[in-house]
Order: sequence, then C-alpha cells, then structure tokens
Amino acid sequence: MEILLVLGLIAIGLLLIFIEALFIPGSIWIGLIGCILSILGIIGAYQCYGNFIGTLTFAATSMAGIVTFYYGFKTKTWNKWALHSRIDSKATDSSYLHLLSVGSTGQTLSALRPMGSVDFGYLQAEVRAQNGYIEAGKMVFISKIEAGKIYVEAINTTV
Repeated sequence: MEILLVLGLIAIGLLLIFIEALFIPGSIWIGLIGCILSILGIIGAYQCYGNFIGTLTFAATSMAGIVTFYYGFKTKTWNKWALHSRIDSKATDSSYLHLLSVGSTGQTLSALRPMGSVDFGYLQAEVRAQNGYIEAGKMVFISKIEAGKIYVEAINTTV
C-alpha cells in the first residue's frame, strides 16, 4: 500500500508540473502543488524504504520529469493548445483623432481585452474598452478620447 501512495504522489506531482508548464504557464500554483506532491512522494520513499530506494526514487522522478519535458517540447504536443492567432493592428495614429468624436459608433474587429481594433466605417482604430471586455463583432461607441487614447463602451442591444 505504501508503494502505491509513493508512486501516486509522484505521478500526480509530475502531471501537475507538466500541466502547469505546457497548458497554463505563469500560474505557479499548479506547478508548486505538483512539486510539493513529488517531494512528498520522494520523502515517503526515503522514510519507508531507506536511502538506497529513496535515492533511486529521486533519480527516477528526476529522469521522468526531464524525459516528459523533452518529449513534450520536442514533439510539439503543446501546439495543439497554443494560441495561433496574430494581432495585426497598429496603434492609432493621433493625426486621425480629429476624425473621431465622443459618441461615434463602430464595430469591434477583434475582442477588446481590454484593447483591440474597431472599424468606425471610415477609420479603423485601436481602442480600449472602458469597462471590462467586449467580444469581436459587437457595436460600440466612443465614451471618451483622452491623451490620444480612445475609450469605448458596448452598445447594449437587448431590450
């Protein structure tokens, strides 16, 4: 039973580290939990089976981690989940700001998270959402223009 607990902790720990590294990078909590579980598994091997088996477990866990990362990056399995879209928009040229005024309406070309592109019919501009996020294809209006930046809000079309 102890061997299953040791192997289970190590396996779950390595899986969490792998998930954090490839699917949700930047969120250290999943990787940290994975490291803690793997370390607990290795400590359990030392306590239950002695130094020799503990050292073998440590070496095997280290090699399994290295092989997993190498395989994951070499085969590019993470490409299935990677974001492949590009942002081709450019910052709004301030010389065109005189063409826009507060209240002008347009349609979002990209999601505003919080920045993105809006087509005002006669001008495409990079804008910032005033409140939260706005999905692509939504109608927006300019709520303010301040310091060369255009702020928009979604037009609520529900009745």
